[in-house]
Amino acid sequence: MAAMNAISAKFSRSVGAHLPMLLVCWALALPVAATPLTGASLYSSVQKYASFGEHRTGSTSDHQTSEWLASELEGLGFEVERQRFELKQFFPETTQLTIGNRIVPAFPHWFPQIVEQAVVAPLAELPSDSVGSRSLAGRIAYLAPERAGEWHDLDVSTVAVQAAEQGAVALVVAVPHPSKAIYARNAAEPFLQNPLPLPTLIVAANAAPVLTQALTTQQPVTFELDGRIDKQAYGVNVLGRLDRGSDWVVVSTPSSGWFTATGERGGGIALWLDAARWVAKHDRTNSYVFVSNSGHELDMMGSKHTLPLMPDPAKVKLWLHLGASIGTRQWEDTEEGFKPLGEHNRIYLFAYWTKLWAAWRSFSDVPEVNFLPSFVLPSDRGELVHFIHAGYPAMGFVADHLFFHTPDDKPGVNSAELLAPYGVGVERLLQSIQP
Repeated sequence: MAAMNAISAKFSRSVGAHLPMLLVCWALALPVAATPLTGASLYSSVQKYASFGEHRTGSTSDHQTSEWLASELEGLGFEVERQRFELKQFFPETTQLTIGNRIVPAFPHWFPQIVEQAVVAPLAELPSDSVGSRSLAGRIAYLAPERAGEWHDLDVSTVAVQAAEQGAVALVVAVPHPSKAIYARNAAEPFLQNPLPLPTLIVAANAAPVLTQALTTQQPVTFELDGRIDKQAYGVNVLGRLDRGSDWVVVSTPSSGWFTATGERGGGIALWLDAARWVAKHDRTNSYVFVSNSGHELDMMGSKHTLPLMPDPAKVKLWLHLGASIGTRQWEDTEEGFKPLGEHNRIYLFAYWTKLWAAWRSFSDVPEVNFLPSFVLPSDRGELVHFIHAGYPAMGFVADHLFFHTPDDKPGVNSAELLAPYGVGVERLLQSIQP
């Protein structure tokens, strides 16, 4: 027993002598969480968001994203509601064109009309004479980039109606997007949940030479648009509340998108999460609702379900909407392809007239931010329009970027350095609303 006591005493002295160093080593070995609203913390969330994959509403990735956001808020002490809304959704399986031995990737315009067996037919160019001599009967209608006008004004649904009226069996549109990649436009009525009048595929602008050759030679094109329609699909909105009194602040961001949507959605998601972390620690007076809406690419479907659950506008001090393309970069178009630059992409911060000064004071140090009153906000510019029209004193970011709504919107379109000034701005804004 005496020997054991001696050994124990010797061990205690040894550990005691080295305890400070052991504690330091142990601390260094632990993962260190980055400080909220810093570039490192924000970009970490962007990478996490991107890791789920494509974020189309109702997909497994969309559900995983909503659960991640809900769990994060619960860990911060928010009272969290997972609001489920149902929809009919299409899940693509085969969407492509085949011309000879060449496969052209494609993506359906929503809501797709599927074809159970591939359509094989020659192309016929749009626009065509609708007076008999150039009927599209039995042909696949084709809208070339040079005839499509500006990419952001192109309404593919209207083109689909025109092609169907002229007898086309399908439609292919090469959208002249600046990235030269496939560009998907958000769904809208009357085809939000009802199929287009004919099967319609979008191809990249850089596929135009192949299609032009097929058009010129009248080589048959194989058109495939198949997949699964789920009439009981669902999206999940996340609402986190901290009820601390009668004065409310709302912080919102969309969570879904056509593809990975790293630049489109990632910056807003990251700022939303870090703002929640900051609020949970630093603000003990204001009440908060943090809301993340799925269904964005489907005519902002999710936000229409959460808006009725928001506090009365008269009780809301501020609504901050963390919208699209926050912290994305500019690119240079070179012969070798697009080269990433370190400069900020242009972005617009629209604010209700009583919040313009707060917006400028908080974000004036962020490069390429343009400050505008909310009354000049275009009516199709996302969820922010609905919040302002509902009477809320809102401000929010609106922008696109080079790979906006394309499959190439992946990590690398933004960075910790580009996001960092937005983190500073959000913290300034949150501090400014303290009593």
